[in-house]
Amino acid sequence: MPHSFYMFRWGRDPGFLVRSGLTRAARLGRLVILALLLHLGPGQAQSPNLPFRIADLTPLEQRTLQAALSLEGYYQGLIDGEWGGLSQSALDAATFRYRGRGAEALADLLQRFIARRDAEGWRPIPLDGTGLHVAVPIHFMRAVRAEEGDVLHRFVAEDDTLFLDALTSSRVRAAGIHDWMAERAARNTEVYSVNADGRQITAVQQADGGRSYAYSHRHNGRHVTLILISRASSNGRLGLMAASISRMPQPAFTLPRGGQLARLAATEGGQRPMPPPPQPAAPTPPRPTPHTPGPGQPDRIQGSGTGFFVNPSDIVTARHVIEGCNRLTLEDGTELRLIESDRVLDLAVLASPVRSPNWLGVAQNTGPRLGQTAYALGYPYRGLIDSGLSVTSGNISALGRAHDPGHRIMLSAPVQPGNSGGPLVSADGTVLGVIVSRLDDLAILDATGTIPQNMNFATSVTSLVRFLRENLVLLPDPDNPPFNIENGLPDTVAEAVVPILCR
Repeated sequence: MPHSFYMFRWGRDPGFLVRSGLTRAARLGRLVILALLLHLGPGQAQSPNLPFRIADLTPLEQRTLQAALSLEGYYQGLIDGEWGGLSQSALDAATFRYRGRGAEALADLLQRFIARRDAEGWRPIPLDGTGLHVAVPIHFMRAVRAEEGDVLHRFVAEDDTLFLDALTSSRVRAAGIHDWMAERAARNTEVYSVNADGRQITAVQQADGGRSYAYSHRHNGRHVTLILISRASSNGRLGLMAASISRMPQPAFTLPRGGQLARLAATEGGQRPMPPPPQPAAPTPPRPTPHTPGPGQPDRIQGSGTGFFVNPSDIVTARHVIEGCNRLTLEDGTELRLIESDRVLDLAVLASPVRSPNWLGVAQNTGPRLGQTAYALGYPYRGLIDSGLSVTSGNISALGRAHDPGHRIMLSAPVQPGNSGGPLVSADGTVLGVIVSRLDDLAILDATGTIPQNMNFATSVTSLVRFLRENLVLLPDPDNPPFNIENGLPDTVAEAVVPILCR
């Protein structure tokens, strides 16, 4: 395997992992650590010197607090928003050194978590084909294409300290994976093993100080297994990922405005700082130096289009926007790298080395509706008008025909040169398609003697989602509060749409 800490090679024979250890696994199952399940009941314990009771917090607040404790290695239960004995013990351990100054300790914990959540990009995401959702630090880990056909998803940390595989297997092989993981346990350490409620879980501490975790369940008649492996510096991250695994969609780790924890997190930290977390925050990538052409190499702009972020680092645009370009940049000179393009769909996805705090949500389960109000966002006639981002509105006037390989939809929202590659969005800012073309007015005039009006085209979001998934592009939901474009475009949405310069 390409990652040295992931030493196990999958066998094609479903019985490859079956060995005498299955008997050992059965014995280990009798050593189940029941403490991990105790948190399911409501806890009554309370840390001292807090201006409120933990039991009075909302489930979302309790869930975010559990996530903060997981990331720093204090909590090893499920992140479910139910406060029990494990949650309270973890909070007590985290605040112990503050000697009674509970509010100060909790404020520092929350401030550190919010900083790491944003820097590392923690988002709950669905793992297609697994029936599971898991929180992933999308700034810290990248999706990579696996060589093995049974691996549905693979995420690897940029520094190779954290690894996630989601794969399908037979029941026997899934059991063998858990047996193999139990054998990775360091000497004189306990193996956590549970097989109940339709799921099997194994977690161990490795001899090198890292951790391994496996979760299996049945989905659509197949066994699906998630494998998490970390080095010591990413143990907290593994803990948060493992604790977040759920069969149901989960909300983001946020603190409701005006809530008890949000008010506490906004206060100043105390004079006695908590010990630093065991894992360093992901470094912020350096901002690239704008390219300076050499003598005799003019770097003039040949043309421009529009693109939009679909996650913190990947930008979607139209393929024809990037054709014939020597270089692709953002307005500030940031170099963009082509990930993949599709001539039939007229789509391209680019990678930016500079992270964006804002991106657009993409409709993954529904497509545009006939007659639906839609908005075209883009930068038309850049260099001539330079009026900034343009927003025009219209309707979905026709849906793509079944035999159309590009799955184009027609819209009445006015578009101009420079809009190509921009998003077509609904009133709540969800992407419905990518602007790719407009009808040739002169050609229609010559053919019919009439000038067409407001007949423009976009590649449907249905084709966009398929294209992005095939190229391992993540589509996390943004953190934007609900809005309606009719009341004005929020800055967070406007900043996710960018000019693409062809040089």
